[in-house]
Amino acid sequence: MHNSEITRLMKLMTLKIADGFDVHRGVVFGFGAHADDTGSLVKVANATEKEMEELNKTTVHNLAEERSVGSINNELKIRGKRNLERVSRKLVLNKSFDLLEEKPAKDYIKL
Repeated sequence: MHNSEITRLMKLMTLKIADGFDVHRGVVFGFGAHADDTGSLVKVANATEKEMEELNKTTVHNLAEERSVGSINNELKIRGKRNLERVSRKLVLNKSFDLLEEKPAKDYIKL
């Protein structure tokens, strides 16, 4: 029915996605037309062994933040939207109890 329009649209999208990978990932990993561009990005292709070890320690997800947002939303449903301060206080208190129970005192110095 609309095969020619869909085919043309898919070709355009594929070209744009390829350009995006070339610009964003090519700079970081050293491939494509933008492999030698400089900027504020960390160039993994030129990283030293020490830098790679530090990069491997980096968190690549935001699960803790997602849990916090979910917890706040749940508490707001229960307590009402006007009680944001109480909800925030509860979240902070719960986190402080978790820290006290799980971490020795010397680990707080690192924070």
